[in-house]
Amino acid sequence: MANEIIPVARSLYLCDAATAGPSGKVYLSGVFNAIRAGAFPHADTRVVAFVQLTGGPAVVPTYIDV
Repeated sequence: MANEIIPVARSLYLCDAATAGPSGKVYLSGVFNAIRAGAFPHADTRVVAFVQLTGGPAVVPTYIDV
């Protein structure tokens, strides 16, 4: 598609939780940059990925493959 608009990630954060406030602000709690697993396989950690996109349409279907 020649006219396809591809969004660009401005920022990506890994955190414990992301909550939207009544004013439209997003609050991130427990921001981190690594998970230190004691052994593998490791499946007990819950991760929220918060991504801020720019340059794309209003709704962007996404997936995260770890």
